[in-house]
Amino acid sequence: MIRLAERAASLPELFETILLGQDADYEYTRAKALAPMEAVKIMTLHAAKGLEFPVVFICGVEEGLLPVHITGAEIAEERRLFYVGLTRAREEVILVRARTRQRHGTRQPSDLSPFVHELPGELLVEEDVEVPRQEKRAMQLSLF
Repeated sequence: MIRLAERAASLPELFETILLGQDADYEYTRAKALAPMEAVKIMTLHAAKGLEFPVVFICGVEEGLLPVHITGAEIAEERRLFYVGLTRAREEVILVRARTRQRHGTRQPSDLSPFVHELPGELLVEEDVEVPRQEKRAMQLSLF
């Protein structure tokens, strides 16, 4: 953000750059040439078709999210999209799921997506990551 702000001539120009995503994935070198930065690209499984990345994270690999509660031919399409995501990685795929998720106002356990059970077990490495709890609840700030 600081680098973007330093290059902006005014506050409106900075906001326009941020809102339009201009220069967000690139950083100027001393020679003023655009050089790709290491960046995280966030996209849907649909948008990932035809692309490749060294590492791919697929988040929300849970029953009810992937696949969404659907039946029949639609589940085949969800499975195909999951495999599209898996095959976008050149080196590693990291599947992420929450142990519990807030649904309809209550915290409920979430089950692993049935698609994961279809993958060869010898390719999976399961890690349980403990997330530290926040001491103090964060407060959402507003610009307006």
